[in-house]
Amino acid sequence: MRTARRFYVAPILMLVAIAIGLVSPGVAAAAQRGIRISTTYPSVTISKADSITLPIKLANQGEADERVDISLSSPQGWTASLVNEEFGSTFEVQSMFVPIKGDAPSLFLKTKPPTDVKPGSYAFNIKAVSQDKQVNASLDINVAVVEKPATVSKLTLNTPFPDIRGSVDDNSFQFNVDVTNDGSDDRTVSFAMESPKGWQVSFRPQYESTLIVNMGMKAGDKKTIQVTIQAPPDQEAKQYSFVMRATSGSIEAKLPLTVTLTKKEDVPTYQLRLSTPSGRLNADVVTGKESHASITVGNTGTADIKNVSFFADSPSGWKVAFDPAKIDKLAPNEVRQVDVAITSTAKTISGDYAITIRTSGDRGSDSMALRTAVGASTAWGWIGLFIVALVIASVVGLFWRVGRR
Repeated sequence: MRTARRFYVAPILMLVAIAIGLVSPGVAAAAQRGIRISTTYPSVTISKADSITLPIKLANQGEADERVDISLSSPQGWTASLVNEEFGSTFEVQSMFVPIKGDAPSLFLKTKPPTDVKPGSYAFNIKAVSQDKQVNASLDINVAVVEKPATVSKLTLNTPFPDIRGSVDDNSFQFNVDVTNDGSDDRTVSFAMESPKGWQVSFRPQYESTLIVNMGMKAGDKKTIQVTIQAPPDQEAKQYSFVMRATSGSIEAKLPLTVTLTKKEDVPTYQLRLSTPSGRLNADVVTGKESHASITVGNTGTADIKNVSFFADSPSGWKVAFDPAKIDKLAPNEVRQVDVAITSTAKTISGDYAITIRTSGDRGSDSMALRTAVGASTAWGWIGLFIVALVIASVVGLFWRVGRR
């Protein structure tokens, strides 16, 4: 009798162990590890006399904090080092701590070619290796050296909105104009405006109150100028043309601008509004699977808005897609429903995450935060419960059969 019981009990215990493992599959899983090195500028070009500083970023892609040793390979004769520039000082780095949460300390590659360097392409390599040598990452950077380029002289003026509309009752209009010194020399740039009779124009740096007529700009500088145009009283409802000029010596850049005055009742408004059909700004997402949510976009202005597109700021590795991805035209008071497909990564931990959804058209924009609740798939749980139930049934059957003997 005891032999028979041992014969049945052994496989039952094995089934129970398998069931417990299926219900809790992550208990025995080993922690994932990984380090990534990157830079915004993996390939750059400099002249023979230049020195450069490139930002280097280390990211922990694993599930535990890591301490890594950092090494740098550089061309012969070059001065090169990996440094940190925090705490008001600069010091070389040989190893660093890379946490799983938050950013690793700032790291920069500082390098300068030797005085006798020849034009060509030069390779640098940065390696990061964990203390136990089990995790490593590598980054290749290419620096091309050229002869010093010839002097370039060029100014550029640009604005995203060169045409402003307003009522005849309005007397002030503002343009934000980007001024770029595309040349290779520092310059003093002067500003002027060709305008209709009676209109007054002033220039000032953006976010400042000081009026200017010129300003100094280093080579490659880009600055934003706030241009304020004052209309004289009793102007007709029509379009008025202006030409902004930026000059430095014999170099000049021009930018046509227009102000269109309309009767007060004819001034159009442009406004987009994002929401959801239910008004609730949340969605449910299953880890690693595509989930769907619905949003609405409406035109609350008084004029058509064209080329309405959608964008999303989501957690790293997530995919967010919109259907439709673009609406050609949205009439006043029109509301359209848009399907949002959200796919989290397979390693996303259950919890609440935020996705910022933005929309913009040729005029008007809006954004909203969508709270997403991520939950794990229940498939393995159901399988585990089924096996547990099967095990219980087997135990009951075993004791029933043994009892009858």
